[in-house]
Amino acid sequence: MGQRMETIRARAGAALLDLIRPDWATEINVLRLDLSDCEACILGQLYGKYYTGAEKLFAVAKTGKDSCGFPTDRAWTDSGIEATATRAGFISDSKVRDFDYNKLTTAWRREIQRRLPKVEASKPLTRKAWVAVTTCEGCKTTPCKYDMPVDVQGYPIPFPG
Repeated sequence: MGQRMETIRARAGAALLDLIRPDWATEINVLRLDLSDCEACILGQLYGKYYTGAEKLFAVAKTGKDSCGFPTDRAWTDSGIEATATRAGFISDSKVRDFDYNKLTTAWRREIQRRLPKVEASKPLTRKAWVAVTTCEGCKTTPCKYDMPVDVQGYPIPFPG
């Protein structure tokens, strides 16, 4: 079974960013990530606005821009940057049916997750480790010198594991 278009495009864009800005994934707020928003998209979060990022990423600049950073002339769009940015998954392809920003955002979240450091699952608490961090009210030490922590009334503190 083939991969979905948004997955392929997000993977291509992520690979490009890996080359240009290796730790880019750590700079993205995935809860805020929205590829339909020029400031909350990948390039928007990395460079301030989508078009500012596209200009830096693809080494093209045009001067006339609106408040969102979009060029006001067609020269920028006609230079092929829009097509390249679309193929790299930075913007949605409006010509492709069922290719929407929600799917593209989800694909980018997966790419980000693949690049973030893996958090090691915490190991189950052993009795020995529990005794080492539990204060015994009987002998007033941590860890209990008798290996059996008790509460203030002298009853053994049950091991939570």
